[in-house]
Amino acid sequence: MRKLTGLLAGALGLVALVAFALVVALLFGGLSRRGAAPNVTPPPTPTRHATPTVVPTRITPPPFQTPTQPASPLPTPTVPVPGLGDYIFGPPQVVLTHTSAIGIAGWLPDSQNLLITRLVPTDTIKEYIETFNVQTGELRRYGERHSGGPKPFWLETIQKVAFTNQASLQPASYDLWVSGYGPIQAHQPMRRGITLWSVGGGGNVVAFVPQGQRQLLWIDSNGQPVASPPIDLGILGFVPEDWTTIFSMVLSPDGQKLALYNRLGFFIVDVATGTLERAIDDLGDVPDRGKLQVRYARWSPDRRYVAILAVAGQGRGLIMDLIVLDVATGAIRKLDLGLSYVTEIAWAPNGRHLVIRAVVSRQGGFDREGLYLVDAVTGATRHMLPDALFGGSGDRTWNLSWSPDSNTIVTGCAAITEGRLCLIQVTVQ
Repeated sequence: MRKLTGLLAGALGLVALVAFALVVALLFGGLSRRGAAPNVTPPPTPTRHATPTVVPTRITPPPFQTPTQPASPLPTPTVPVPGLGDYIFGPPQVVLTHTSAIGIAGWLPDSQNLLITRLVPTDTIKEYIETFNVQTGELRRYGERHSGGPKPFWLETIQKVAFTNQASLQPASYDLWVSGYGPIQAHQPMRRGITLWSVGGGGNVVAFVPQGQRQLLWIDSNGQPVASPPIDLGILGFVPEDWTTIFSMVLSPDGQKLALYNRLGFFIVDVATGTLERAIDDLGDVPDRGKLQVRYARWSPDRRYVAILAVAGQGRGLIMDLIVLDVATGAIRKLDLGLSYVTEIAWAPNGRHLVIRAVVSRQGGFDREGLYLVDAVTGATRHMLPDALFGGSGDRTWNLSWSPDSNTIVTGCAAITEGRLCLIQVTVQ
């Protein structure tokens, strides 16, 4: 009997390990989907889905508070916004190559350096976390971790990087690091034993959930508690033992709002008060493919909007739609772009326009993607650089970023044999 019990325990452990590996593989496609391929006729556009609906904010017990009034609208920008036809994109220029995949975490505020990840050539289960100077070509290494983790964050006020690293596979355990430039061996984890996907950062503040707990906590770069109320994610359906309820989250650029999302819904919380301001349970569904779920979200630079990539279906029947939420009013708009699979989104610094990548063709197992400009308010689109097709970006969804000074877009432009970064110069007529 004791031997049988041991065998059952071992089998259960093996099943858990295989399930975890499948999830990582689905969420983070590697370089295998990247690569050059000739242009072919795009696949037929699947049947579109119903308009999404907004569910009113839930009334929840403490520590969440229900707002007594709707959030007041943000002021209308006074700076003129160019039309989509006023933009001129220069040809893509390769500025960095690597033997394997390169991830773009985003621009630093100086519009000269990028925060990137690169797989370690001799050990592709690990990756470097670095900054790359697009003008000088200088690479600065800030850390090293197991590949497949969430996007690292640049903490501008302290000139450091926050990221998570897997400490062990079984049981799953992750450590939180805040590292500056220098020898990797000199760095130590700031917090051990945290929940994966529940890490955010802005300024000099980091948010995390301790492993096995439900409360979202805040610390500064020195690991000291920050005076923001703890947030009980259990109220939103988070169960520490159930990985399918783990939240991804991203702070607004000013650090005042926190967006959280998983398969249960999309939520916005006020950081200073812990007030739950928005809750969206239903983004609509796609006939024959099921309910749309948030894949990832991006705040506009002025915090007025959140752009959401929502996904439904599986395999080659996968649909990826772009939805824009007006944070002040709660209104949501599904942008019917005539594109069945949007893979990447990045906001323009003006907070009105987005640049996106979408699949336009496929050959030999490789997606070919085009570049489009989108007006987040009207839904108008413009195909940019129609003669330039980019290698499939895989499933990592950090492969595109627009510089804070508005002058440059960086995107992955991988070939079959190597990872590449391309710069596109932007001017306005």
